[in-house]
Amino acid sequence: MPLSHSSTSDSNGDDELVETTEPASIDETEKMLSPEKLLKCGDLADVKVSCGERSWDLHKAILCSRCPFFERALVGQFQEARTSHVILRENDPDEVDGVIEYIYTGKVSNHLLKEEDTKAYVKMFELGDFFDLPGLRQQALQLLDDDFLTGLVEDVCRHREWDTPCKCRRRDVFKCHPDKLDGLRHVVDFAYGGGGVAEVQLDTYEPVRRLLRQFVARTFMQVVRLPTFWALLREVPALGADLFLSMAEGDEELGAHLLADPPYSCRSCGQCLHSFKDTHAEADNLLEPSLEQRHDQEVSDNSESSNMA
Repeated sequence: MPLSHSSTSDSNGDDELVETTEPASIDETEKMLSPEKLLKCGDLADVKVSCGERSWDLHKAILCSRCPFFERALVGQFQEARTSHVILRENDPDEVDGVIEYIYTGKVSNHLLKEEDTKAYVKMFELGDFFDLPGLRQQALQLLDDDFLTGLVEDVCRHREWDTPCKCRRRDVFKCHPDKLDGLRHVVDFAYGGGGVAEVQLDTYEPVRRLLRQFVARTFMQVVRLPTFWALLREVPALGADLFLSMAEGDEELGAHLLADPPYSCRSCGQCLHSFKDTHAEADNLLEPSLEQRHDQEVSDNSESSNMA
C-alpha cells in the first residue's frame, strides 16, 4: 500500500515528517476483494460447504446473493443456518467444485464438462436446476445447441438416409455417426422421461423439449425420415406427440419449416435439386414412367402384337 509523508510542527516550531499510509484506491480494493480472488484464498470465509471428502471455505454473502439454493439453506431455520455448514451428500465433489466456481466467477469450468458428448450438457442443466441457477441452465442449453445439435442439423440437411436418384442414377445414402445418434437419444430420454425416469416435470424440462423441437424444425423435418429417429419416436412416443401438438397448435417455427423445401444437391454429380419436391419429381421421372408414358407404351405393345399376328 503506498506511503506518503506529511509535516507537523513540534513545540519548538520545527517541522517533523510523519509517515502515513494512504487508503487503497477503489480499483485496488475491488481487485483484492473480487469473488474470484476470495474463492482462491479463502479470506473472510464464514461458511463451509462439504461434499464427499472435499470441503470449501466460502462466503455467505456471495453464496446467498447469487444462488437461491444456498440462500434457502443458510438463511432460515435449517440446521445449516445455525452451523454455517452445508453438507451435500448426493452430489459429485468435482461437479460441486464446478458449481461453486460458476457462482463466484460466472464461468463454466472443465469440472462441469468432464462427461463426454451430450451427457455433460445434460448434467450441467441438472446441476443448474438443483442449485436453482438459471444462468447455468441457459449455458447448458447454449452449449448443447452450439456444440452438438447445430452440427447434427448440418449433417441431416447435407445428406439423407434414403435413396436420392438424380441424373447420374447414383444412390446417395447418409449414415449418421452412431455416437451422434446416441447423444441425441440421451437428450431425448432426459427431456421426455425415458431411460427409466418415471416422471418429468414439464415446466423444468420444457426448455430442453423446445430445443429438440427447434432441432427437428431446423432439419426441415427431414430428420423424421431417418430410420434411427423413427425408432426413437417409437421408444419415446411423448416426443412424437409433442411435435404433432406443436404443429397442430400453430407453432410458427415448426410450421414454417414443415412447409419449406430444404436445398439439396447430389454428392455424386453435384446436380442441384433445388428443393425436396424437385428431388422427388426428378426421382419420379427417372424411375417411374408417367401415365402418358405408360399409355404410349401399351399402345406400342398392342401395335407390335397386332403386326406379329
